Amino acid sequence: MMPRIYTCHGETSARCPSWEGTIESTVKQSVYELKVNARGSYFHLIVGAYSDWNFLCIPNWGIGIELSRLSDRFWNHERLRLFIV
Repeated sequence: MMPRIYTCHGETSARCPSWEGTIESTVKQSVYELKVNARGSYFHLIVGAYSDWNFLCIPNWGIGIELSRLSDRFWNHERLRLFIV
């Protein structure tokens, strides 16, 4: 699949408030893989479901967490904040 171009938005006080990146995605059964590139950085996201839960893994950051329903932005954001320094 061809990579899609997206625009990232940073904080308005940042030197570079927006920049372009690419996302390449694949789906294998109920697992989604995304390869994200922007400003010389790359990371790989793996999102899927098992039993009654969802999960997110970012292998090159050493992150793997359980997620609630994908629409539960508050709970999922709180889980992700544990890894943001």
